[in-house]
Amino acid sequence: MTKPLSAVRARVEALAARIGAPANLLPTWGRTEDFARPHVEVDDRYHFVVVERGEELERISTRDLGELLYQVFQSVTFTLAWDHELAHRRPGPDPRRLAFRRQEELMAALEPAWGQWLAAEHAATLAEHPFADQGPVDRTPPDPAWSPVLSVILPARHAAPDLAALMRVLVPGAVDGLVREVIVADPAPDADVAALCEDAGAVLVRGGLAEAAGRAKSDRVLVVPPNLRLPDAWMRRLGEALALGAKAGLLAGEGEPGLLAAFRPRPTAILAPKADAAASPDLPALRRRLGAGAKRL
Repeated sequence: MTKPLSAVRARVEALAARIGAPANLLPTWGRTEDFARPHVEVDDRYHFVVVERGEELERISTRDLGELLYQVFQSVTFTLAWDHELAHRRPGPDPRRLAFRRQEELMAALEPAWGQWLAAEHAATLAEHPFADQGPVDRTPPDPAWSPVLSVILPARHAAPDLAALMRVLVPGAVDGLVREVIVADPAPDADVAALCEDAGAVLVRGGLAEAAGRAKSDRVLVVPPNLRLPDAWMRRLGEALALGAKAGLLAGEGEPGLLAAFRPRPTAILAPKADAAASPDLPALRRRLGAGAKRL
């Protein structure tokens, strides 16, 4: 049985938020806007449809919601990937090298299997039309400081509104490769927290900081209190610190407006080795454990 159009739309919009895809790249719902913008129809099947100048150019019909979502985000990530390529273009390499890789990364961020399916499609394309580089290709491995090196842990107790605000900031970090995963630690999560984690693709751990750190996939974690507002340059500051070999550090959040707020301590995120976080029951304990080794970033 197919899900209603409203449920499909909600799922698409939640996935789009995970990769920072703007609304204008998403399909329309139940009707066409023409001009080759895709739209989705639902009856006893799901339909991904493209219409241009009144003529139906493409219709993919399926009873599998996952297949529909793959089609939707193959279109969305295509545009995002080529925008990225254009912004980073340089003479020499075939532009598809960067665009294909970026699109596969975006699809894998939504669903690992989607990245694999897309990579297979790209490989089939390249078998017939190989890369046509016009100069030397830089094969230097990417800077390890900007590979997915961080697991972000959000200790939370029924703090869905604060978590939602943080997720909106953390999504670009995941897309840009700095953040490997986001873990929400809540010993007794309510329905709002559970739903937010599902929609944002975050891992929900029913426990505290130590339990969440034990589940982290990265050797370094960034523990962010839910009431912290990350500063605008947080990715750059963390990236520079990691490039210099920092293993521990303190990242203060933006201060609240108002005179009295200036006298209140600002919430602070803590960069730490996974082992230290796994041995700490909460943020104050982690900060004490790191001692002088945690410098301000």
